Amino acid sequence: VEVDQREIDMKSELVVKMHGNSTILIDPETKKEKSFGFDYSFWSHKETDHNFVGQSEVFEKIGKNVLESAFQGYNCTILAYGQTGSGKSHTMVGADNSENSYSDSDESRGLIPRLCQGIYDTINQNKNPNITFNVEASMLEIYNEKLHDLISPDYTKSSNLKIRESPTLGPYVEGLTMSAVRSYEDLSLLMASGTKNRTIGATSMNHHSSRAHTVVTVILTQTEMDRNRMTAMDKVSRINLVDLA
Repeated sequence: VEVDQREIDMKSELVVKMHGNSTILIDPETKKEKSFGFDYSFWSHKETDHNFVGQSEVFEKIGKNVLESAFQGYNCTILAYGQTGSGKSHTMVGADNSENSYSDSDESRGLIPRLCQGIYDTINQNKNPNITFNVEASMLEIYNEKLHDLISPDYTKSSNLKIRESPTLGPYVEGLTMSAVRSYEDLSLLMASGTKNRTIGATSMNHHSSRAHTVVTVILTQTEMDRNRMTAMDKVSRINLVDLA
């Protein structure tokens, strides 16, 4: 639950409240309430509210499960869906929805930078010398039905990519840059660079809103070596982090 400057200037009435895992909508005319149940309902209207939930708690409830599943070898997706100004980019990227959201000292970081850091925190805790890790990342924007590679070295020439389908890999984007990243610092710089290239613009609901869908994909490959048999086995996980316009 967020309030933008336009709503503050209009002195708009708050018509949403939360109780436990229920989100309650209030009719501004009749004052009747409708309650909707979810796995989680996170209140983020004011930090001074007793039930305020910050970014770290959202990651604890949602992001950690995704992180654990990825290291177990599962493909995972987090998709942020909702109307303009509802807080999708705030949840996925961070409070200011900019390259600054990837600073590891920023407590307002969203799920994407926290998950990226969590990947390397887990890798650094590995004590098995027979397991090695490889992390690759891509960042794609879908705007006006065209696909743009946000981290391409030549961003201006990386628009209008094509979707293809492979009998082994399934659907994929032809020509999309997949960069190998060795540390959270490398990954955060890559994501920050892509964030700069996102298409944003003012709307009647939000003066600084993403006007495009953004898909961050992180591919985690764990290679375990069996030195007795001199064989290696790969465990590959694909983490898709989607911020819809």
